[in-house]
Amino acid sequence: MYPTITYTMVSGKTVLASLVVEEARKLKPSPTVLFFYFKQEDSNRNNFLSMARTLLSQILKQNPHTLDYFYSKCCSSGGAVLTSRALVEELLRFALGNCESAYIVLDGLDECCTRKERGEIASWFRDLIENGPPDIRDQLHCLFVSQHDSARKDYRDLPSITADADNNEEDIEAFCDVQAGKLVTKLGITEEHAHEIAERVSAAAEGMSALTSRLALLTKMAFKESSFSLISFGLISAARAPYTAWNVRWRLL
Repeated sequence: MYPTITYTMVSGKTVLASLVVEEARKLKPSPTVLFFYFKQEDSNRNNFLSMARTLLSQILKQNPHTLDYFYSKCCSSGGAVLTSRALVEELLRFALGNCESAYIVLDGLDECCTRKERGEIASWFRDLIENGPPDIRDQLHCLFVSQHDSARKDYRDLPSITADADNNEEDIEAFCDVQAGKLVTKLGITEEHAHEIAERVSAAAEGMSALTSRLALLTKMAFKESSFSLISFGLISAARAPYTAWNVRWRLL
């Protein structure tokens, strides 16, 4: 099952991606948790090779038994630096296939160096999971984070959750009500005052930080119910919002 979530430039998507990584690390038995944050202007963070090498180093750190295989393959390649796309793909496919359980979070796929590179990364992971051995669907859980406008073709046919003010206004209001309700006990304020605070915060959020908090809460709940396996393949994207971070800050002030 492959759900999808969408983000804006100021929606706090990296905070959300980091939260997913944090919650995945809390699972028992402990899975292999892998993550990569793409950055368009950084040649070390905007392509498949950089991503794959980073994931391999994380796998090696969490699964030391892969060292012998990696070492023998790298020695036979004849190079001191791992630059062969074919070899990197072979190593990554082997390593992921030998993980009892792995959670992979790829944040900012829209910041790949080219549109072609982004499509190839998405296709590589989809092929690995969808066309691999039956057991691999239960072993690997991959979350893609990318802007909505860049994701339509790469993630076609994947169920999606759009994270923007239009689609999540009621969620934001409910979240603010719950959080404001906690102030009644902590600060000794009246319920009417707490409700007023909730209304002001949700009205000023415009789907940004409050939305991120709401999604963060939903993610925590999913882990607690051991249902994160349902998010075995995801995309976080969203329609671009007309507000900048400064606009949001000013409105909150």
